[in-house]
Amino acid sequence: MEPSSPYYQALRELTRERSTLKKERIKLKNQLHASFTLEYRVVLVEEHLSLVETQVKQVDKAIKKHLTCQKEENKKIKEKVEKVLSTPGVHYTVTATILAETDDFAKIENARQLIPYAALGINHRQSGQIESPGKIKKTGNKHIKSVLFFPAYSARRASEEISAFYDRIVKKRNGTAGALAVGRKLLILIYTLWKNNTVYDPNCIKKGVTSCTS
Repeated sequence: MEPSSPYYQALRELTRERSTLKKERIKLKNQLHASFTLEYRVVLVEEHLSLVETQVKQVDKAIKKHLTCQKEENKKIKEKVEKVLSTPGVHYTVTATILAETDDFAKIENARQLIPYAALGINHRQSGQIESPGKIKKTGNKHIKSVLFFPAYSARRASEEISAFYDRIVKKRNGTAGALAVGRKLLILIYTLWKNNTVYDPNCIKKGVTSCTS
């Protein structure tokens, strides 16, 4: 496989830097809930947290600027990104991470391959003649998986079709399983819209996202 283009290498550096900063932000917030003997430790953590929050915003701006670049050679990418952003719950960070980690989907041969690649596959347990879903597989690209979990909840709130799909999963299992199922649905949807160069259609959820062609 050919190495990533400079465009996607730069995008991957941005999205992974954002991932690192978010982990640091979570760690600092957890520290604020701890008991400090010295008051100045609280001040130091708060100052560090403020700095990290600022850096996250700066990286977010850089990601958006990268995806909306007006250069002629990036014009098609910008147009396709705008169409992907029509998907409920999907924003620049989600789009950027998926494109960066798949090299514009060059690493993906088909939609079926995408789920395990993104660490969203499920191990199935079998007892006799009955097969039941087990735990999420730990192998795959953790960066894609991490950016899809919370957008799944946003998509549910923004789309009746996605909300109905989520509710069906929750009735059978639980909220986490529902969010992960929506995350898988969003990932396939983004892949399909990107490949077909088309915008989101609510009917895609009803009839199957891979059937949504331009």
